[in-house]
Amino acid sequence: MSGGITAAGVAAAASVVSTIYTLTKSSDGGGGAAAAPVAPVVTEPIKTPTPNDASTKAAERASIAEQLRRRGRASTILTDTGATDTLG
Repeated sequence: MSGGITAAGVAAAASVVSTIYTLTKSSDGGGGAAAAPVAPVVTEPIKTPTPNDASTKAAERASIAEQLRRRGRASTILTDTGATDTLG
């Protein structure tokens, strides 16, 4: 056989379709009209920060201040600000 459509293949496909139809008909309460789907809850969109916003500018200033505190000799692991002796 070259894989063509046969009577046995058509019968098997019809059986599968019949079974699926029977299962879906019995699962929705007898084939009546299906209930309308529940609408999803819509939430308010998140506000995107803008470059000229006051809170964005404040966050930028705080970030720059933090970066300035972390730089230089005072930021190295060898620096001990509480010790009276010198290192190294």
